[in-house]
Amino acid sequence: MRHGGDDDYGLPRVDVVVPDDARELDADVAAWRREEKEKRRRERLRRLLRPLTRHGLALPVLALTVVLALVSGVLITFFGPRPLPQSPAAPLASPTAAVGSVGGSLPDVRVVVNATSRPAETLRPALLVILPPECGCERQLHALARQAVGQSLRFYLLADLRKGDRSVQEAHRDLRPVVNRITEAVTGVVDDPQNALAAAYRAQGLTVVTVRADGLVSQVLRDLGPEIHSRLIKV
Repeated sequence: MRHGGDDDYGLPRVDVVVPDDARELDADVAAWRREEKEKRRRERLRRLLRPLTRHGLALPVLALTVVLALVSGVLITFFGPRPLPQSPAAPLASPTAAVGSVGGSLPDVRVVVNATSRPAETLRPALLVILPPECGCERQLHALARQAVGQSLRFYLLADLRKGDRSVQEAHRDLRPVVNRITEAVTGVVDDPQNALAAAYRAQGLTVVTVRADGLVSQVLRDLGPEIHSRLIKV
């Protein structure tokens, strides 16, 4: 029995068009295949991300932190302070001149470097730069640092405290930002509580003392001007 639009079995009538040529279904088949391929792609992506999303955002954040740390390390390696090639300290040589002169040894005093007290004679081989108050000589310091690297010398800065009322701590605090801006060499601050080095070498203006690996002084340069010759330092 038929009921209106129903067929003989009481089912709703369905309009079905059967094409004469099966090739007319190619577009529909291609669309279905694209949908299935997209579903498989999304499922593969979900499987890959499942270990990271299993614990919420903790693992993605941790992974991002590791990546940032690696990138920061690479940037510091290539653009940060370059390691200073250093010649090893040789056995102390017998001085041929008095302390405070070329050919002499460094004064027999103790200084502080990196919060460690040590004999001044251990500052070798080195370029010791004695800075007057309010030097304003960073340009010269960059040039001297480059030459220290070229000569395989350690590069040290110390303040001349013979004039004024600055304490060793205040001088160290003032020099630390300067040291951080000098990237040409690994730079250290020497605290000389007795002002022995500035006094021994009669520091005047920007003063440089070059110390060889054997502990003998090869140069004392005083009152350096704004222009630093590219071959000023000789060991």
